[in-house]
Amino acid sequence: MAGITLLPKSRLRECLPVNSLGSENKVKLFWRFCSYLLDKEIMPTALKTAVLVGSILFAINQGPALAKGEMNRGRWLSAALTYVVPYFVNAHGQCVNRSEQDS
Repeated sequence: MAGITLLPKSRLRECLPVNSLGSENKVKLFWRFCSYLLDKEIMPTALKTAVLVGSILFAINQGPALAKGEMNRGRWLSAALTYVVPYFVNAHGQCVNRSEQDS
């Protein structure tokens, strides 16, 4: 694909499931996952997906409450997660896809 830079093979293996990483410390795994969420090669597509999918889901799930002025703290938290989850899913999908292409 033109314009897409793939992650190095050594980093692709890090996208694999926890049980395939051996005895690695879960804290290190957590920080590695966080680094992928902020990876400059993953972020652009993940952000576009989060905005598009999150906005659609926000309109479906929170639109009526927003229109009626019934947004409270719980609804705003739910609205934030509506954008965060598609971002995480897309970033994970990119890692898995790239690791499959590399193997």
